[in-house]
Amino acid sequence: METTNTRKLALAAGVLYLVTFVASVPTLALKAPLVDHANWILGHGSDKGIILACLMDFVCGVAGIGTAVALYPIVRSFRPTAAIGFITSAPQAEQILRTGQADMVFVARELLRDPYWPLRAARELGTSVPSPAQYDRAWR
Repeated sequence: METTNTRKLALAAGVLYLVTFVASVPTLALKAPLVDHANWILGHGSDKGIILACLMDFVCGVAGIGTAVALYPIVRSFRPTAAIGFITSAPQAEQILRTGQADMVFVARELLRDPYWPLRAARELGTSVPSPAQYDRAWR
């Protein structure tokens, strides 16, 4: 990756990070009527502050995603990257690796749910995984 492109991506990530900060701080004050007063929903009053707070939360979320997307090529040029979270199927993990979205896939949560996930994934993808000798009879 050339230096000018890296600098542009870093600048974009920095600006987006600042946008997340600027958008998130005022939302606390704008949401105060909703949080502090239980009867606010039933009462009468202006809801423009709450609507603005919701809009700023949306801007904060989009800017946070933009920060990650802008930093991804920079981080990837220095070290391998990994996909983490909500990877529950073998085709999904394979697609992430084949398209180059990540260099590794972590499936810890799915392994907690199903300790035999690697065997099931291999079967779904049409390949086999050699079993350890002590488990050979049980897995066949």
